[in-house]
Amino acid sequence: MRLEDVVKTLPFLPIEPVRPPTQGVLGLCRVHGEPLPVIDLATAFGAPSASGSLDEMRTGSMVALRVAGRQVVIVVEAIEGIHAMTRAAFRALPPLIEGIGNGGPFDAIGDLDSQFIGIIQASRLLSDDLLALPSGP
Repeated sequence: MRLEDVVKTLPFLPIEPVRPPTQGVLGLCRVHGEPLPVIDLATAFGAPSASGSLDEMRTGSMVALRVAGRQVVIVVEAIEGIHAMTRAAFRALPPLIEGIGNGGPFDAIGDLDSQFIGIIQASRLLSDDLLALPSGP
């Protein structure tokens, strides 16, 4: 994710489930008194949760992001640090991957210290239902 999209990092906060469940949305949490949607990236893109159950997620952290004029929170296993990368470090998805479900969740790939980095456009985190809600902070 781009550093300018990050509002703040947070310890794991209590999550209030939403009904009916929405794909990728774990529920709501309060950040400075404001209810924000909490998104599990894996399930938001149709994959099984990489973080496991909510109880297992409690050992991780959260990151508040600014997306499409509103804030959302994602659950992460760990925050590894900040790494400066140039656009030249990223490239389009290989044709075979790009052809599978529009490339899955990734818009581009790069590598850092011999590990692949997938780039996700932040606005893809919000479903049409979430985009239709009035914007918060």
